[in-house]
Amino acid sequence: MKNISLRLQELTEELASVQEKIQTVIRILQAEQNERSSTKDEKPLTAVEEGERYADLEEEGYSVSEIATMIRKSGQFVRDRISLWNSAPEVKEASKGRDEGGIGLSAAIGIARLVKDHERQREWVRQAKKSPKARRAVLVDLHLVFPKK
Repeated sequence: MKNISLRLQELTEELASVQEKIQTVIRILQAEQNERSSTKDEKPLTAVEEGERYADLEEEGYSVSEIATMIRKSGQFVRDRISLWNSAPEVKEASKGRDEGGIGLSAAIGIARLVKDHERQREWVRQAKKSPKARRAVLVDLHLVFPKK
């Protein structure tokens, strides 16, 4: 009977911890919604902004898999966004579309994920921005795409 009582107490404490985490997520999401409502900005978050939110949740104690489950995305999706958030400012800026002077989201995420040194990230971005051919060469060098035959 004592074991059952101890286990019940453990489960009660675990439940309280989970409820506390849920309340934290609700507060974060409500704050985000209020911020967007007050600015009348209905645009979806950018990949960099998503990365910031996921990194905040990770700092709150959530694992990547928990965050992925909450947003109904893969763990790799969450890791990629967090990598982008933690990358050099030039990589974040370059994640915009090529028509906006960037190198594209997939290329920026590839650089952020594979190259941890910010100075090297900046160099890869500079190389990729030179021309479409240079961008493709960077993607091949990082093994993000296969070379053309």
